[in-house]
Amino acid sequence: MRRKLILLTMALLFGMTLFASDKESSAKGNSSFKFGIKGGVNVASLGNLNYESVSDLFSSYTGFSAGIATSFQLPVQGMTLQPELYYLSNGFKYLNEVASVGYIHLPVNFQVGLDLILLRPFVMVSPFVSYALHKSEDNGWSFHNRFDYGIGVGGGIDFWRMQFQIKYNWSFAKGVTAPLLDDSAMKSENGTSEEIVGSNRNLEISLVFFF
Repeated sequence: MRRKLILLTMALLFGMTLFASDKESSAKGNSSFKFGIKGGVNVASLGNLNYESVSDLFSSYTGFSAGIATSFQLPVQGMTLQPELYYLSNGFKYLNEVASVGYIHLPVNFQVGLDLILLRPFVMVSPFVSYALHKSEDNGWSFHNRFDYGIGVGGGIDFWRMQFQIKYNWSFAKGVTAPLLDDSAMKSENGTSEEIVGSNRNLEISLVFFF
């Protein structure tokens, strides 16, 4: 029930963002709404670990993203609002064991760009929310936070009907909690934790095609 409620809330947020942006564009007499599909590569890792001595045990995991994107021209010169909804394969490697988690990911990209003749380079800030759908480990969700949120920063280039993006995402939520291994060398910064705690970090490289 909780899972359905969260997914419904994300769908409503996406729909409300589209509706509000479309109404604003219509009021301004702007028909610059665009709809497209998106796909790319995602290099994910675990950051903000509470135990410094275990950081070398974790390495990056390469996943993918696939979904839809919309774009609206805002009434401010050079500014664009681009809500997206897509599947994001996140995770990390721990002692060469892969721990992957598949999320439904909802970022809202605020882009500021420079309109040139054939290209539009831009920078963007992207607050996001995510909800985990499944994971590789068959041990329940006690060690993973299914709800995630944070912010991304990046940039890209618009050309023809294509958009190239590169963006780094910081999660503010506690993404993973794992039992502390039997290693006396592990010491948390506050010296009291008995678990390994970290947050998702990922670099997205993607391409959008607008119809």
